[in-house]
Amino acid sequence: MKAPSPHGNNASAPGLGLLSPTALGATTLLVVNDLWLKPAHPGVWSGKLSDVALCILLPLFVLALLEWAAWFARRPMPGVHMVAAFAIGLGYFCAVKSWPSVTQAHVALMRFVLLGRHVGAVTDPTDLLCLPFAWFAWNAAKPPRGMTTALVGAAPTTTSTTSPHVRR
Repeated sequence: MKAPSPHGNNASAPGLGLLSPTALGATTLLVVNDLWLKPAHPGVWSGKLSDVALCILLPLFVLALLEWAAWFARRPMPGVHMVAAFAIGLGYFCAVKSWPSVTQAHVALMRFVLLGRHVGAVTDPTDLLCLPFAWFAWNAAKPPRGMTTALVGAAPTTTSTTSPHVRR
């Protein structure tokens, strides 16, 4: 059974952007880079690869949270939900990469979320050069062409090319 989606009834569930090929590729890049490439080949490039993945995943993660919140509240998604999700996700990335106090707070939050596992983050404003990769996330998050934002759970609408007064 399909769950109603904030994008309308044509989508099967909120948060599907996290299952897009773009998001899955970014997740794979992040995991492989952090678990193998950084320890085996530390350097500038292995550090930037994680930032590329995060510039894709953070906005999609925030968008999924907003979609699930709308779904549970049974409210329509506001028209600016994608812009808000990207502003929040990329704003968080910029803050972590720009200010040491925010970086320390981020590390503390991640250690809490990951139940005490070692987490490392570096304040490095040059990581902001990875922001253009968020374009891939934007394209992955866009609803398919022709899909409209509707009330969650509303009846599907169809478009007919024949006149409603024509008998069949």
